[in-house]
Amino acid sequence: MKRIVYMALAILSVVSCTPKNRASVVLNIADAKDSTQVVVTKLAINKINVVDTLYAKGNKVTFTTECVQGAPDFYYFYNNDKKVASLVLQAGDKLEVEATLEGGVSSIKGSEEAVKFSEVDKENDKVLMEVSRLADELTQAQMENDAQKAKEATRALSKLFIRHKQNATKYMYDNSKSITVIPVMYQRLSPELPLFGEIKDVFIFKTVYDSLSVAYPQSPYVISLSDDI
Repeated sequence: MKRIVYMALAILSVVSCTPKNRASVVLNIADAKDSTQVVVTKLAINKINVVDTLYAKGNKVTFTTECVQGAPDFYYFYNNDKKVASLVLQAGDKLEVEATLEGGVSSIKGSEEAVKFSEVDKENDKVLMEVSRLADELTQAQMENDAQKAKEATRALSKLFIRHKQNATKYMYDNSKSITVIPVMYQRLSPELPLFGEIKDVFIFKTVYDSLSVAYPQSPYVISLSDDI
């Protein structure tokens, strides 16, 4: 009887010592060989910091981090400067992610917010690739003094900008209580061209802030947004 009591106490002790403010990710990378390097970075308001370097074993990479309750963070997983996954993590998350080095994330289990952010970031990457392609076409046309091609490339870039901003605005209004709108608000199509850079955009930011400040009052991203407004 005493032995059973001691075992129960030991189990309770282990459980009580388990950190509550922790998030974990198991990244299943189908085409990753053993010792494949994965660098983990974290968004820190206006910069990206490297926080860990992981190595695959049996096609798996495991990452665990401490989180502040009510303050999710954005993490990016890279292999040789190529993004493998983009995840938002908050206290209590236990995510299982399927991905490949070449194709990125295919599925995420354990967090709807993580799924949203992965999809939003992937869409933004596609837009940036298209911007780069059209910018190259414009530069080439200008070098060749081809006014018609330059005009077409400029028009295509303008349409892309407008469409992407409309989609991003709709996403922010539809998901105003989701922390995933934060990276959307600060997207840039180039270092000199923020997606939301007009004076009137402050009304969008204000609307989103009013919702986020209730949902995530402790988030440094939300506090920083208040300063920007």
